[in-house]
Amino acid sequence: MDSAPATDDRRLGLGLLGVSFVVLSYEVTQLRVFAYSLNPVLVYTGVAITMLGFGLASTVLTLWKRLAAVPAATLGAAASLGLAVSGAVANVVFALASPGISARTEVTGSFTAASLSVIILCTLPYACGGLLVAVVLSRRTAASGRFYFLNLVGSGVGCFVINFALRPLGAERLVTALLALAALCGALLAGRTAPRLRAAALVTGLALAAVAPVAPRLIEFAPDAADQHAIMAAAYRAAGAGAPVREYSVWDPVAKVDIHSWAGQTARLPAPVPFKMLTQDSGAASLLVAVGQDPARGARLFGDTIYSTALKLRTKPRVLVVGPGGGSDVQAALHHGAARITAVEINAATVRAVRDTFADFLGRPYAQPGVAVVNADGRSFLRRTEEKFDIIQMSGVDTLTVQAASSYVFAEEYLYTVDAFQDYLRALADDGLLSIVRFGREPYRLSVLAAAALRRIGVVHPEQHMLILQQSMATLLLIKRTPFTAVELATVARSVAASGAANAGLGVHGYDVMDLRLGAPLRRIYAPGAPDGEPVYQALFAAIAAGQTPNVAVPTDDCPYYFIAEWVGFFQGQSYGPVAPVLGVYVRFVGILLAVALALIVLPAAVLRGRHQRGRRSLAALGYFFSLGFCYMLLEIALIQKAVLVVEHPAYSVSVVLASLLLASALGSLLSQRLRLAPRTIVLGAAAVIAVVGGGYAFGLGAIFRALMPLAFPVRMLLVALLVAPLGCAMGTLFPLGLRQLGDRGARLVPWAIAVNGFASVIGSVLSLPGAVLFGFTALFAGGVALYVIGSLAFLGLGPAAAPPGAPPAADAERG
Repeated sequence: MDSAPATDDRRLGLGLLGVSFVVLSYEVTQLRVFAYSLNPVLVYTGVAITMLGFGLASTVLTLWKRLAAVPAATLGAAASLGLAVSGAVANVVFALASPGISARTEVTGSFTAASLSVIILCTLPYACGGLLVAVVLSRRTAASGRFYFLNLVGSGVGCFVINFALRPLGAERLVTALLALAALCGALLAGRTAPRLRAAALVTGLALAAVAPVAPRLIEFAPDAADQHAIMAAAYRAAGAGAPVREYSVWDPVAKVDIHSWAGQTARLPAPVPFKMLTQDSGAASLLVAVGQDPARGARLFGDTIYSTALKLRTKPRVLVVGPGGGSDVQAALHHGAARITAVEINAATVRAVRDTFADFLGRPYAQPGVAVVNADGRSFLRRTEEKFDIIQMSGVDTLTVQAASSYVFAEEYLYTVDAFQDYLRALADDGLLSIVRFGREPYRLSVLAAAALRRIGVVHPEQHMLILQQSMATLLLIKRTPFTAVELATVARSVAASGAANAGLGVHGYDVMDLRLGAPLRRIYAPGAPDGEPVYQALFAAIAAGQTPNVAVPTDDCPYYFIAEWVGFFQGQSYGPVAPVLGVYVRFVGILLAVALALIVLPAAVLRGRHQRGRRSLAALGYFFSLGFCYMLLEIALIQKAVLVVEHPAYSVSVVLASLLLASALGSLLSQRLRLAPRTIVLGAAAVIAVVGGGYAFGLGAIFRALMPLAFPVRMLLVALLVAPLGCAMGTLFPLGLRQLGDRGARLVPWAIAVNGFASVIGSVLSLPGAVLFGFTALFAGGVALYVIGSLAFLGLGPAAAPPGAPPAADAERG
């Protein structure tokens, strides 16, 4: 393809490395912003469209013949500048428009002109970045292994580094700095051959770099307009309290943490006590109550509400609090005289807020004797600890989060699976209590889940080991390894009877609006032997007692879908249920996405056939590059999910697994360039490695990861990376070998093949959710391995390579 001196190749390589770093870092950062500002369905909308942007860039390169006359470095420089400019505009517009984007059922409601415009605008930076990648790989097919190596190295490093840069810089500064780097890469690519383009890129890069320190003043990302922060803010505005005052705000790789207060507003305990509200990604709210140096101020709150029921059943208990949030559960345990309290919180920013920033306001709960705070995932901590607890407390711990795996998979932190409940039961003392506070009808599912876990540990009558109470919308499920005693049931009955007077006057205005009324009396929903429970639960536990299996999906670690149980039912052919609006958005968007991806694969193919690029070679290219993109996504998603427990959080799993996979694939790409073997031999060898290693991992990786749990966190991270490496290395050889095999004789096929690969990634990410829900991640991984091996055989139809490894690039056939 287009000839260029070695200096141009060096500039192309450096520019590709830098822009690849920017694009992955930018994607991960933008996903954090979307998680904060949008409904999760729309978050994944943005992620999937990101992949469309890459495919679209290659499609443009395929169809627009005039671009073939533009030197690769010049076109790459323009793409880098476009990435910087479109990214800056997109973030400003998104910050202004996101409060008006909602997830409604109708396409006209979900994708209004304004919403669609914002989504497309947010896609343009990825299309520009994808254009640079496609230009370099399609113009340098003989050296595709080397250039693809640089592309993957930049992407892998960008994916990992973001975890260290996000917290100190914040999303606004980080995004602006990344866009500045993209513009400077454009100036490097332009060189002396395009002085005007170089000057524009240089000025843009320096301007963005100068703006980056004050970016939070210029770009203020708004929280999700339908989440708990917005509901609280609306309630207090209606009460005349005005706008919330933000006192603490930290972008963390796990979730953005905000702490707000309202002027003159207090919690009723029942005397007025100042409070603040902590949210993570604008939801998962918890209170910071100003106990200060007088613990008696919170006595009524910590003494008699539903959150303290388990504490009243034990004397000086050893307590494990999973997800302490604003510290109220720790304050309650201190109030009840706990002998030892271990608080496990995944978000480091939340820990610092309670332990340091607002310590005096709260009365320094984390500094009290016997209190230990662990910054870790609760489930991973339980897998490692040998300590036994009298009470394990989980109050409203929400684990629905978002990954940057370019997937349409809802990532759940594995706290609500049957395997997790077994871990909780194992960590309890013989007479210990597992106390879970959830909302609405969730305890119905939790009861089925708990019964399955109890049966696994040998309990014959699980119905005797569970008790359910309700206070307003909050519902408590208590679980024991042993049956509830008559004394315990009597104590709970007295608490329920006294709760009307005990909780009278308690409340927080915003919580009251959300029907989380602390002043409401307790109700007994189910207790062993009690005849006055709620009929629905009485029937449920009668079925459990009879050994029947209720028609409720039980989440497992291989299929951990608790929060989207209705989605599980939908994919299994059941009715939508109460989440019809969100499912409607999902179904319609996926349909649009699949249609667009398939159309953009078929349309260029039809055009190429009109230009006499037809025959078995194009069909082989379609099968080969489609299978690579589709299966790479399936394996990536499954590996990330399988590694969550050992690296403690989906955000960390994305960083470690995806970065390791990309860097190992980069090594494979470089090997494909340097190995002096026939390309078919390398492809068949890589396919064999994928079959053997992937097949072993499909069914044995879970056991390997469990064996790593007792090791130190850095050691676990390193070993996970090393385990991913062989598979990633084999996978990385296949894509550049295919490009090199097409070579100059398939000049217009090369960018189309890159586009097919990108669109296949979109389709793989979209179909991964129903695949994982219906069959689990083990089956998803095994299917990806099998299809990877089968798809690799299409390489045999690509014909002989156009040039041997290491040969100098030839002139572009379209320019000839």
